[in-house]
Amino acid sequence: MNQKNLSINLYFPFRFKGCAAEASESELISDGDSECDILDDDPEDLDYVMSDDSDQSMDEAASATATDNPQMDQDRRIYFIFWPCLVQLLVSWCSCPSCGSRRVAWTRQELGTMLKLSLRCVDCGHCNPWNSQPYFGRVAAGNILLSAGILFAGATPTKVLRVLMHMGTAVFSLRTFFRHQQKVLHGAVMQLWRERQMWMLSALQTEDHEIVCGGDGRADSLGHCAKYGTYTMMELRKKAVIDIQTVQSNEVGGSYHMEGEGLARSLQRIKNFVADTLITDRHVSIKKYLREKHPDIEHLFDIWHIAKGLKKKLQAAAQLKGCNALKGWVASIVNHLYWSVVSSPPHERELVLDKFQSVVYHIQNQHQGFPGRFTRCLHGPLQGRNCRKLAAMEMERIVCNPRLLKDICQLSSSYQTSTIEAFHSLLNHFAPKMISFSFNGMECMTTLAALHFNENAHRAQSVTEDGAPVYGLHYPKYKQVATSSGRSSRKQPMVNLPC
Repeated sequence: MNQKNLSINLYFPFRFKGCAAEASESELISDGDSECDILDDDPEDLDYVMSDDSDQSMDEAASATATDNPQMDQDRRIYFIFWPCLVQLLVSWCSCPSCGSRRVAWTRQELGTMLKLSLRCVDCGHCNPWNSQPYFGRVAAGNILLSAGILFAGATPTKVLRVLMHMGTAVFSLRTFFRHQQKVLHGAVMQLWRERQMWMLSALQTEDHEIVCGGDGRADSLGHCAKYGTYTMMELRKKAVIDIQTVQSNEVGGSYHMEGEGLARSLQRIKNFVADTLITDRHVSIKKYLREKHPDIEHLFDIWHIAKGLKKKLQAAAQLKGCNALKGWVASIVNHLYWSVVSSPPHERELVLDKFQSVVYHIQNQHQGFPGRFTRCLHGPLQGRNCRKLAAMEMERIVCNPRLLKDICQLSSSYQTSTIEAFHSLLNHFAPKMISFSFNGMECMTTLAALHFNENAHRAQSVTEDGAPVYGLHYPKYKQVATSSGRSSRKQPMVNLPC
C-alpha cells in the first residue's frame, strides 16, 4: 500500500482565484505585435505578497484545496507543457472572440512556474489575458504547491529545483521557497499539528485502560556538539506521537541537558494529560526530574538501552588479557538480560535480579543451587561450556554492578521504546543530520515527521497477489550477501516469507 500524502490534510490561509479573471491590468503585458514577441525574463525572482484573506473555515479551505484521494481528481491534474507545443496550439486554434480574426499576437511573462500570456487581436485590438495556473490569494498555485510538495515530501529544495532547472523547466529561486515556508507552510503545518494533538489527547483521556508513554531524545548531529535536540513523547499502545519538543543547546547550557529539558517541556505541554507509566532511557537528569517532580508517574527503563551499554562493557572486557573466552558469551549474556525481564511477571523485581545474576554461575558450568528465588537453570545438561576463572571474574564485576542491578529493577517487561527509535529513523529522512536547519526549519521538519508517522503507523502490511505478506530483508554491515548479479549487498529485495 502506498503511503498517505500529508498534503491532502494541509490547507493554505488564502482564497482560490481563477486563472485569468482576477489578474490586475498592471500585471498584464500589452506590448509587442509579432506572433512570437517574447519578453526577456527577469533574472531575479519576483517577491510574493501573501494574502490576508484567512477567514475561511478549515472545512471550506480543506475542501477547496484537498482531496481524500492521494492522486488528484482528473480535472485537477498538473501537466508539463512545452512552449513550442503551446505555440502550435495558439497558432492552430486561437482566434479573436470579438471579430473572429486569426491574426493574434501575444507576449509572455514567467513568474516562477507560472506562464502569463497577453493575447491581442491585430485587427480590432481586443486584448485578453491568460494564466497557466490559478491563484491562491496573490500567489501562483503552481509555485506554492511546488514549495509545499518539496517540504511535505522531506526533499531537499536545492536538489529538486536544480533537477527542474536541468530539465529546462521554469522555476522560482531557493529564496522564494524559504519565503513560502516561512510565511505560509510552517504556520499550516503547526496549526494542523496542534489540532491533531488536541484530538489525540482528548481521545486518550476518554479510554479506561492505563496510558503507557515512551520518551526519547534525538540530536540533530553526530557527536557531542549538537545544536538542536528533539524529544519525542509517544503513546506506546497506540503507537502515536503525542508531543514533540525542539530544544536549542544554548538555551540549557549545553547539548547534554537538552534531553531533560525536552522531557520537562513535553510534560508541561500535555500537563492536563496524565500518563500512568513512562518508559525512557537511563539518562540521569530524567531519573532525577521524574523522581522529584512527578512521583505519581511510574518510571521504567527500556531494555535495549541498558543492553546496549552492557554489551559495550562486555566487549571491552573481552579484549583484556586472559579474558578472550568472554567474547563468545557476550551475545548470550545480552539475550539472557532480555529473557530475565520478559519472562518475569511485572513488578517482580527480585525475581528479575535473581534470574539475571544466575548467568554468573552458568558460565562457570554451575547450573543449580543459586541463591534467591531462581535456584537452577531451566536448560538440559551442557558440555564444554565453562568459562575461564579470570574471564568469569571480569564478567561478574560488570554484571553485578550495583548501579546496573538497580536499573534492571526498573526495566519494562511489556512495552519498549523501539517504536520511538523507528520514528527517529523516519525523522532522519525529513531532517538529515548532515544538513543544518534554522530553529523554525527544524521544528517544522520534526512536526512533519510526526504527522507522517501518525498517518502511516497503522497501515496494513503489503501483500502479494496471492494475499501473502511481503517482507524486506536487511543485513548488518559486516554481512555481505551475494546477489543474483554476483555482487555483494546488504539489502535484499522484498520477498515473501512463510509465517
